Amino acid sequence: QGLVADRANAQYEASTTPIPDPSSRRTSPGLFGAASPTPASPPPASPPPASPPPAGPSASFAAANAPPPDAPPPVAPPSALAGDAVLGQQPQGSVAQMGALPNLPTAPPAPANLPGASPPPPPPVRPPPAPPAGAPRPAGSVPVPFAPGTATPAPEAAALLHTIAVQRKATAGIVVVGNGEAAGSDPATQQAALTLARLRAQAIARALIAEGVPADAVVTDAQAEGRGAAVRLVN
Repeated sequence: QGLVADRANAQYEASTTPIPDPSSRRTSPGLFGAASPTPASPPPASPPPASPPPAGPSASFAAANAPPPDAPPPVAPPSALAGDAVLGQQPQGSVAQMGALPNLPTAPPAPANLPGASPPPPPPVRPPPAPPAGAPRPAGSVPVPFAPGTATPAPEAAALLHTIAVQRKATAGIVVVGNGEAAGSDPATQQAALTLARLRAQAIARALIAEGVPADAVVTDAQAEGRGAAVRLVN
């Protein structure tokens, strides 16, 4: 029983003795390009116990929980291998230590000027948007042409207005709608287009009155979109 207790104590002391880390600089200096340090003198052996421990439940528990002789050595946790001593790694510096970052360009680089190479073609120019066509005209409307941007009817408009005045019956009315050729939807453009449309409608109304149509039979209207003007008979 005393021999069993001694053997159990020896195995327990061997299992609790820390095993040096083979990846550290002190244990394996050859991995880091340093000379091997002078081996330190082994620690003095523990004095043998004065008397064998009495056999009992404690000795049986130590013998039962002792590791086997061929058990592999314990492996150090990953946290023990972290740090500057692992393969000579050094902590990274801060942004202030590395210096200011370079400025990023705000425009694409200029095209390369190579001898004999033709310059790149310029980017295509988008055509200006076409003016709105305006609302569709009612059936029976006769378009009256005008010079662009003016309130003066075209020369052929006189013959059209004379035909409308002749075709009108005694109780029929005439609706005249002027268009202002608006090129946009902003308030200033719409207001200018409506002014031009009213002037065109008034010019046609005066021409119809000159052809013998009563003034109370002519109704004028104006639209910002569209071109020229239109006239139609209303029974």
